[in-house]
Amino acid sequence: MLCLVRMKEPRSLKKSKLKNGLFSEDVALKWLLVEDPDLVVLARNYRKKTGEIDIIVTDKNKNEIIFIEVRSRLNCSWISPLESIGYKKRLKIKKTAHLFLCEYEEGKKDCSYISIRFDVVEVSGNEVTWIQDAF
Repeated sequence: MLCLVRMKEPRSLKKSKLKNGLFSEDVALKWLLVEDPDLVVLARNYRKKTGEIDIIVTDKNKNEIIFIEVRSRLNCSWISPLESIGYKKRLKIKKTAHLFLCEYEEGKKDCSYISIRFDVVEVSGNEVTWIQDAF
């Protein structure tokens, strides 16, 4: 009988993944703000019990809120950044986005006209790819 045991990642590996993730988010945000100067940052690393959203921005001209998931690749991968975001992760992002909107709209009189969008930004080496309306 074969028994597989899942080993915990060493703390040093977790810390390096966290550092890489934060670095990639910084790169992605700087790139986005240069690529589209009309974007305004509303939140970074927005966390609730339901999950986390890496970057939340609004477009000044479109009255739109954009929830952005940043994916980084240290090496070549067979799956795309979009494919790496499974059903459960997308559900978590959407639930967390709903909570953000509830807080954001609290101070506004009428936010029913605001449109929302879910994007993915991939940072791989020196390349940044922005997938708009990803899911």
